[in-house]
Amino acid sequence: MPVQAQNWAKMDSFLNLLTRENKAMGSVRINKHDSSLYTKNLGFMRADNVLKMHINNNSLFRIGSVSKVFTATLIMQLVEQGKLHLDSSIYTYFKELKYAQLITIRQLLNHRSGISNFTNEPDYTKWMAQAHTREQLMQRILAADPSFAPNTQYEYSNTNYVLLSFILMDVYGTSMDSILQKQLCIPLGLHHTRMGSNPVNFAEECGSYYFQDNWKLAPETHMSIAYGAGAILSNTADLAQFWQALFMGKIVKPATLQLMKQMEDGYGLGLSSAPFYSFTSIGHNGAIDGFLSSAMFFEHDSTILIYCSNGQNYPFNDVLIGILSIYYNKPFTLPHFDDYAINPSNLLKYKGTYYNSNIRMDIKIWVANDHLYARATGQNAFELRAVAEDKFAYDPAGIAITFAPSKKQFTIKQNGQTIVFLDKKTAKSQEKARRKKLKN
Repeated sequence: MPVQAQNWAKMDSFLNLLTRENKAMGSVRINKHDSSLYTKNLGFMRADNVLKMHINNNSLFRIGSVSKVFTATLIMQLVEQGKLHLDSSIYTYFKELKYAQLITIRQLLNHRSGISNFTNEPDYTKWMAQAHTREQLMQRILAADPSFAPNTQYEYSNTNYVLLSFILMDVYGTSMDSILQKQLCIPLGLHHTRMGSNPVNFAEECGSYYFQDNWKLAPETHMSIAYGAGAILSNTADLAQFWQALFMGKIVKPATLQLMKQMEDGYGLGLSSAPFYSFTSIGHNGAIDGFLSSAMFFEHDSTILIYCSNGQNYPFNDVLIGILSIYYNKPFTLPHFDDYAINPSNLLKYKGTYYNSNIRMDIKIWVANDHLYARATGQNAFELRAVAEDKFAYDPAGIAITFAPSKKQFTIKQNGQTIVFLDKKTAKSQEKARRKKLKN
């Protein structure tokens, strides 16, 4: 169905609203059949008070796990050439890795290897900003126990795609960036795509931000640990061009692309699927630091949606739903951002440290400058927005919190899950009592 002209005005209204209310920064592009239908840039590449630089069509974003599609494509090119085999073990490349003789390249691609995800390690945030050699990163990978036996289940793991990057580097005998440029960027004319490095070069790259009274620069992951799992820099034009070439069979053969699109537990060989009404998109999402990205291809009409964000203060998925709803003429009402008026003195009743024994996580709640803040163990602090009496939200992560001050507890809802956090002293006491009962 052709998009009605008036929908672009509604699209502008939606994205302008997000920008005006400090809900999002980034770049949106919609393409169809090699043609650009819509582009929109929101906010700033650099958002500090010293120098503000607006995002433009050439601004580069760290695309996080959207990088995995590039890595998977490079691997599949080698499979087509007979230099790699999907069902060969990875023992040749990683003899010291547990279960290496049982793990195949296919299982790395579709996250069924059982190899632990190093970005989930408890101490990851302590070393993610440090430069690592390949050998140092490999030692961290080898030190972690497997999550499960190979090919017994699905579990997303960035480690899989770091190892695939190492395989590419061994086969080609050169760096990941050299492979990316020679095999994909130069043939396809992707002039704004490359492996990232540190620190951010604000002359052409966006910084990444979180919102706390204003946009603040997020901690920066060192690109030497991300490789083809999440280290690629690009812009929306290059991503749309790559997506078009991939899904039109210009990079790998149609039969190879079909293999990549075969889903098991919602994931193929470097590609995932997502429903929208009766339509299905094929692509990938990405997240690294304050960057969020999504690249989607809708097969029924060859529409490509690219959204790269360097700052979200509103649920990322809700932005995608809004864009797609407007584009496909589905019902959509522009959001309202009127905060609930709360007396700052009333915030004090929510203060405390709360704990959930099942997930063994603390969340500290405190008041600063008449605002309520939260911080989970090992994570960054974030401001809670009042939406009603005893109800608060953190929009970027889609978190809704309801306090019960008289019970000294709160309930958190996120991604369809509901978790109750108790006052830590009470929760620990209950946990101790349960352990004692089990012993008896």
